[in-house]
Amino acid sequence: MIDFHTTCTHFVLRSSCARRGHVRTGELSPFPYGDGRFGLPLRDDLAFETLVGLPA
Repeated sequence: MIDFHTTCTHFVLRSSCARRGHVRTGELSPFPYGDGRFGLPLRDDLAFETLVGLPA
């Protein structure tokens, strides 16, 4: 099984993953504000959502 994490606000990416068989779990994890590896966020309502799918 493959876990995939995307920001909750990235609707296009989530839709694309759903078409490829990934399922939304509803599991959210906080966005790492202040961690430069993730860039400078332009909004304060970000979180990661976990999607799962089987490898092809």
